[in-house]
Amino acid sequence: MTREDDIEVVAEPGGDGLILARALSYRPDVVVIDVDGHQDEALATASEMRERLPECRTLLVAGAPALERLRTVLALLPPGLIGKDGPPDRLLEGIRKVVDGQR
Repeated sequence: MTREDDIEVVAEPGGDGLILARALSYRPDVVVIDVDGHQDEALATASEMRERLPECRTLLVAGAPALERLRTVLALLPPGLIGKDGPPDRLLEGIRKVVDGQR
């Protein structure tokens, strides 16, 4: 799944509505959520995860149009936010940063 020594993929949701259930089951350090096309659901999931799994950090991944809309939401939620247009290393960097408590 991953070639990084410090990152292990423990689950992939596989469908709508399964992110929170899988996170509660596996209790990961970070959950990466693709928000394109599902912005409201992704934000609701991130908010509920903050309440039910406060030790789990959330990294939202979005394309350029969604990024602009999501910036205003960051003041309300603690997750990380990263664009899809960057290199794969940027995603890895984002995961590591949110694990360390950075935004």
